[in-house]
Amino acid sequence: MSPVDSSPLWRSLFDRSGIGLAVLDSRLYVVDSNAVFAGWYGTGVERSFCELLHPSIRHHLGRQLARLVRGQTRALERVAARWADEDSGAGGELTGVAVDREPGQPRSVAVLISPGPGGSSGRHLIGSTKLLTDLDARILEGVAMGMTTIQLAAKLYLSRQGVEYHIGTMLRKFNVPNRASLASKAFSAGIFRIGCWPPQVVRDYVVR
Repeated sequence: MSPVDSSPLWRSLFDRSGIGLAVLDSRLYVVDSNAVFAGWYGTGVERSFCELLHPSIRHHLGRQLARLVRGQTRALERVAARWADEDSGAGGELTGVAVDREPGQPRSVAVLISPGPGGSSGRHLIGSTKLLTDLDARILEGVAMGMTTIQLAAKLYLSRQGVEYHIGTMLRKFNVPNRASLASKAFSAGIFRIGCWPPQVVRDYVVR
């Protein structure tokens, strides 16, 4: 039995505080939630919690939640959360706690989401529109690594003028003045996957 099931008072305290509460099973599917979380994403059909996350953090945070299920750690504290749904209004800081169940039963995970500056508006600088060609994405990854025009040209079999053309196009698209601010804005907008080096552009932002 989950803590949400066993204590209506415990659940109602989170409702009044504005904190979203979700219980995830061993697959990281939402199987229970409080009224705050249900107001953001609805109730009823079980859904993957990771699919609710912004693509830039989906893989990284999913791995950390999976560690809770496997018993490799007991708690995941104060992680910045961003959401795939720009209009949900949900986001901020996430805390996860492993919940032991009856012997022989897989663990579940209680996730608490506190709205805050990290994502309370639920909106991103760029949005979910696919902005980049595959070549743009590869050049942007190189820019974020600090590669020079000559290095990018050699790696991608382009002329230096070709590299500069693509970078100039992205500078205008992102409305930034130079390469450093281009990489910085791309990171801020969630276009790069969190926890990856070398940088990797989230494929949701690449035109297929």
